[in-house]
Amino acid sequence: MKYVGGKNQSGVYQRIINLIPPHDVYIEPFLGSGAILRLKKPALVSYGVDRALSPLAVCDRAGVKYVEGDGIAFLEAYPFRGGEFVYCDPPYVPSTRGNRRYYKHEMSDDEHARLLGVIRRLSCCVLISGYSCDLYERELAGWNREEFRVMTRGCTWATEVLWFNYQRPGRLHDVSYVGADYRERLRIKRKCERWAARLAKMPALERDALFSALIEVQGAAGNAVHDDAAGVAAVSVRSGVECRQVTPEPALQGSKGGVK
Repeated sequence: MKYVGGKNQSGVYQRIINLIPPHDVYIEPFLGSGAILRLKKPALVSYGVDRALSPLAVCDRAGVKYVEGDGIAFLEAYPFRGGEFVYCDPPYVPSTRGNRRYYKHEMSDDEHARLLGVIRRLSCCVLISGYSCDLYERELAGWNREEFRVMTRGCTWATEVLWFNYQRPGRLHDVSYVGADYRERLRIKRKCERWAARLAKMPALERDALFSALIEVQGAAGNAVHDDAAGVAAVSVRSGVECRQVTPEPALQGSKGGVK
C-alpha cells in the first residue's frame, strides 16, 4: 500500500533521519505508513499516533506505544519534559495539492493553523514536513528549513520542505544513514567496516586506549541518549478527545538492513 506523502522513498527517510538529534522520547502524531518510526533507531519510548492506524505501520518493537486518536490533541495533552523529539508529517495543506482529496482524514486550513500553534509552543525539538504555502511560511518564520525534491504518486517531481526549530544537529540520534546520497552513505559504511575489522584484530588494551581517546574527542556524553527512562509519564488525554492504545501484532515487525 502506498501512502500520499509517505516517507518510505529512498533518499527521503534518510534525509529526515539525518536531521533528528539525540532524544529519549520520540513522538509522531501523524503516523501514516510509519516509515520514520520504523526505520530510525528506537528511542527509549516512542509514540505513534494516527486517527486510523494502519496494520502496515504497526510493528512489534520494544518501547513503542501506538495510539489511535487525534494527533494534535495528543500533543496538547502530552506532559512534555524536554527530552522529547516530535516529527510531524500531517496531510498536505489542501491548496498545495489542488484541493484534491487523498486522505481518509483530511485537515482543514484551520486544523493546520491549530497544529502550527501547538508545535510553536512545545519545549522540545520539532521537525515538520510539507509543501511550502503561505500559512506554513508565515507561522514558521524564523525556523530553519530545508528543501528537497521528491517523486509524487503521479510520477512528477515536487519540492518538499522540512521546517525545524533547532540548529542542524552536530550529533544524531541515528548515524545509520549519514551521507548526502547513496554513494556517500556506501563510502562511509565501507569505511566503518574497515575500521571495525582493524579494531577487532587489535590487542584488547590497545583497542581500549583508542576507545578512550575517541570518547575524549567526542565528549564524555558521546552520542547516546540517556539511560534512564524514569519520569516518562503516560499520556492523559483531555476530556472529549478519544484515543485508544493499539497493541501491535508480532508478525508485523519491521526491520532494517543494508545501505539505503
